[in-house]
Amino acid sequence: MDLAFDARARLGSYSSFTRTLELLETSAERAGLTFEEWQSGPCTAPVLWSPQLEPPPVQNLRLVLTLHDVNPLQDDGRPWFQRLRREFFFRRKVQRALARSWRLVTDSQDSAERIRQAFPQIGDRIHVVPLFADPMFQPGEVDPAFLAASDLKPGYVLFLGAMRRHKNWDRLLRAYARLPLDLRQAHPLIFAGSRRRARRSFPQLVAELALQNHVRHLGSVAGKDLPKLYRGAALFVFPSSLEGFGLPPLEAMACGTPVVSSPCTSLPEVLGEAPAYADPEDLEAFAETMQQILQSPPLQQKLKSAGLLQAQRYHPGRTGESMKQLLQTEMAS
Repeated sequence: MDLAFDARARLGSYSSFTRTLELLETSAERAGLTFEEWQSGPCTAPVLWSPQLEPPPVQNLRLVLTLHDVNPLQDDGRPWFQRLRREFFFRRKVQRALARSWRLVTDSQDSAERIRQAFPQIGDRIHVVPLFADPMFQPGEVDPAFLAASDLKPGYVLFLGAMRRHKNWDRLLRAYARLPLDLRQAHPLIFAGSRRRARRSFPQLVAELALQNHVRHLGSVAGKDLPKLYRGAALFVFPSSLEGFGLPPLEAMACGTPVVSSPCTSLPEVLGEAPAYADPEDLEAFAETMQQILQSPPLQQKLKSAGLLQAQRYHPGRTGESMKQLLQTEMAS
């Protein structure tokens, strides 16, 4: 047995940690690593690898913990006292993880650099193990039954993600409101993902911008249905200003959907030159970029082709090799 994976994420509702766990297990299998899942009690594997930062309650074995990003240290528009409290508890959490872990992993070089800047004591204990779009994300035909069940028609503009401040969902709404009426009628804006943090502010802003007839929120979508959701979109938009990797736009690319992304943090590293980049703080520019793509089939095809090639650079073999190198190098030391 080479390692065990901390599978506590499976005990609750499906989350980003569950998703990361599935990608890690797929990669380990591709790399020929033998593993088991751990959820509680003793662990007999030499290494316990967790897709999250909270150390599992086990002793006397090597822990690999995952620090996806340092977003809690960034200014996301909260009041100063909330940011201070958030930063205090996050730093304490990282210190606890450092004391317990054998190694820390993160998802991108950009994230690793920001982690080292925020926590210089980490040094060479942080290793990059990139993610990838699950193989189920691939080009395919639009699924009329799925779209009909969700009361959707092909050609919508799609945003997928939790509606947190740094995702800039509000700026996306304001940029979308600047599109000509005929484009909004032909390409409604569809949000999918948790709306818990914006349960009041989202409908208020939609009403303020008079977008009730052009904007919908689907809520959370089952993982197995995400490829169908991506394939039905004419355009995927991701205006986030803080990311540790950027899985949703990579998944959209893998499905052959054109992408507009912000040029922030890890996104240029992961997405390369495949998307159209637009600054979410420049509403006019973001709206203009969306409009140009929606009105130009040749540009859509160009972005689609570039996205498919870029998505292929991230795959289970690459992630599994990174995992294997970390385990073999460090076990030998």
